[in-house]
Amino acid sequence: MCALALFLFGQAAASLWEYLFLTRTAEAGRIESSVTVSALIFRQERVYRSRSGGVVNALVPEGERIRPGTLVATVTNAQAQKAWLRRWEEVERRLRALTARPSLLGQKAAPLTPQEEEEYRSLQEEKALLEEEVQAFTVELRPQEAGTVSYWTDGLEESLNPSLLEALTASPDLWQRLNRLNPRGRGVRDGAPISPGTPVFKVVDNCRFWVAAEVHSAPRLLEAGERVWIYLTRGRPGRPLEAVVEYASAVWPQRVVFRVAQEVPELARARQVKVRVVYSQYEGIVIPRRALAFRQGRAGVYLREAGRYRFVPVSVVGGDAERVAVTGLPVGVRVLLAPPIQSKEKGRGER
Repeated sequence: MCALALFLFGQAAASLWEYLFLTRTAEAGRIESSVTVSALIFRQERVYRSRSGGVVNALVPEGERIRPGTLVATVTNAQAQKAWLRRWEEVERRLRALTARPSLLGQKAAPLTPQEEEEYRSLQEEKALLEEEVQAFTVELRPQEAGTVSYWTDGLEESLNPSLLEALTASPDLWQRLNRLNPRGRGVRDGAPISPGTPVFKVVDNCRFWVAAEVHSAPRLLEAGERVWIYLTRGRPGRPLEAVVEYASAVWPQRVVFRVAQEVPELARARQVKVRVVYSQYEGIVIPRRALAFRQGRAGVYLREAGRYRFVPVSVVGGDAERVAVTGLPVGVRVLLAPPIQSKEKGRGER
């Protein structure tokens, strides 16, 4: 009985050892080769300022898309308007005093004297000028381009403009200066008083933006025109964005400019972000690379079946130094980590 118990215990221990240390479970997954770098975001945006001081009346909500010529906001100078009203009332009072002259019963009012006629003409001219000035109390701001309205400005709209990207890729000094920029964000509220020249809002082309980064170490150099996936640490860290490499230098550190043709509202105020650039991506059944074996030039793995190991051919999709993604295997099977030595020669098509 003791011998049987020891035998069963030995079998169980051997099976547990094999399960834990000699085999691995094949699971569906993805293998990525990526690099995380700091980056600057460039957008096509234009700031609209008020040429006079006054109170802001925001007519379009934050984040709303507009067409060219849309009345986005007005700025009304209340103090100037009150002064104008006092002048208008004074002119009207003096005109009434000249024209409403008392008359005797049954007689017409006495005509104006030459001096009064001159004063009357002068008052009429002043009234005409006041009628023209009334339009100046309210400044209308109508953008000439389509885009998304934002009442948040940070002073970097001109510095981080796409028109600078060509110069940025060629000038180390410009790159360093832009990385040292300190955004000073401010927002204008509806009903807030502002002074002349103050930014009221900006119109942003949120359907596309550019991401400029300097990569010091990566699996390879990127090339212009290449399509890659990037992940941003702000806004939507778990969702990839498809990007096109618009510029890529040919030396390390590599300067790269990505163009993203997608709206990301969460990045509306972002200037500096962390970007994870995916250089390669393989999907399939993921197994350890050391489980991969080759038999007669064909890739495969060894599966445990009925106390024996059976060679099962697979197709290698790709991988890294530690893992490979393959097709031809069901999910959940256990693969042998140490295939027979004679089968481990490299075959064709392994990546």
